[in-house]
Amino acid sequence: DLINLKRLYLESNFLKNLPYELGKLNIEDLGLNNNPLGDHILSLFARPNGTREVMNYLREKWNLLCSFSKMSSYKMPLSWDNTEIDPNENNSNI
Repeated sequence: DLINLKRLYLESNFLKNLPYELGKLNIEDLGLNNNPLGDHILSLFARPNGTREVMNYLREKWNLLCSFSKMSSYKMPLSWDNTEIDPNENNSNI
C-alpha cells in the first residue's frame, strides 16, 4: 500500500472513473483536471475542499464494498465505475 503518498496528479489521462481503493490512501493533493470523470466526482472535486471531498467519497464507497463482501461470497473487482449502488434494489447484475 502507498499509505505515505500525499500527492497524486492524474490530469489529462482520459480517466472516466476512479477506483474506490484510492480511498485507502492519505492523499492531500489530488489533480484530476481534464479527465472525463462522472458528474458526481467532478462536483465533489469542484468544492473548496475538493480533494478531501473526493477522498472521503472513495473511502466511504470502499468501506461499504468491503463490508458488503464480508457479508457475501461476492468477489470484488479490482475497480468500479463509480456507479451508485442502491441497497434497496436487486443488484445481482453488478
